[in-house]
Amino acid sequence: MTRANWINGGAIALSLCAAVAMAGRRVPPAEAPPDPRAGAPIHEAWRIASLSTVGDGLLLELCSPERIVAFTARSAEGRDARRFEGRPMIRALDDIEAIVSLAPDLVITHNVADARRVERLRETGLRIVDLGGLDSARSFVEDAAIVGALCGAPEAGVRYGRAFERRMA
Repeated sequence: MTRANWINGGAIALSLCAAVAMAGRRVPPAEAPPDPRAGAPIHEAWRIASLSTVGDGLLLELCSPERIVAFTARSAEGRDARRFEGRPMIRALDDIEAIVSLAPDLVITHNVADARRVERLRETGLRIVDLGGLDSARSFVEDAAIVGALCGAPEAGVRYGRAFERRMA
């Protein structure tokens, strides 16, 4: 990855942080995200669907491609659309049938989602990990550690988060 890609990625992450902060709407998480620093066991997932553009990017960086069953369609509309070509896409959190048909054993989201829609997904028996708010560069670093652990690559998640911090400094 080139230096420009790293800088652009950091700019996107900061833009997302600013957008979430400006929205001012906080929705309680569907499930508290696992905390790899707390020493609690994190059960890695083998079939992961992402309903978060940040989750999409982290999965591409930290997870084996064959373990990712779908990304959010929003990621395929951006500057990095080519990275998502040919991959299954989820149009909306409301598309419960499409999500369930993918048979994920984990769905990643951020709490920018409507809590009722997330709850309807949980009622289907899907395991939902809500990464919470993306309100700072620090929360992005934490998300990287969590997603890395969920993908079975906790060290890679921590390294990725640290590299992001260095770039932002």
